[in-house]
Amino acid sequence: TPGHDLELAAGFLFTEGIIAGWDDIKQIRPCGPIVEGQNFQNILRVKLHSTVSVKTETMDRNFYTTSSCGICGKTSIEALKINNQFGQTIKNLTSPSVTQNMLFCLPERMAAQQQLFKQTGGCHASGLFDEKGTLLCVREDVGRHNALDKVLGWALINNHLPLYHHMVLLSGRAS
Repeated sequence: TPGHDLELAAGFLFTEGIIAGWDDIKQIRPCGPIVEGQNFQNILRVKLHSTVSVKTETMDRNFYTTSSCGICGKTSIEALKINNQFGQTIKNLTSPSVTQNMLFCLPERMAAQQQLFKQTGGCHASGLFDEKGTLLCVREDVGRHNALDKVLGWALINNHLPLYHHMVLLSGRAS
């Protein structure tokens, strides 16, 4: 879904393990034709710094669908491993303490900010909350995993990573 495309691209590159952080990106900019009747371009060009080593052998993936969970389409167990600068650091972290009342309030807080869902009734969202339950960022997309990549891209661009003591809420569906 158009909107927050730069965050989507950055978040996708990060969650796929292509970049370890925002500093790996030399330039990211819109390019291509302006979308008819709109005032934006929906193609981005990302240039990585020459010091970034892209390990294409672990990226083998088949994109038969665009709403996969991040594991769907991977072709090996090795391809699931994501190497980034936080890998060793996050192994021993504790999770934030969340009360049942706080947990039950999160969906309502996120829904209040879901403008696209209010217009369409058919859009997923991902929200980033601090450990007190304050909503820091919400992003929407027809693909819930794209919505999550947008949130992670926002966190990456705004230097919030690693997300110690934060929670993520994603909308979903009963399959």
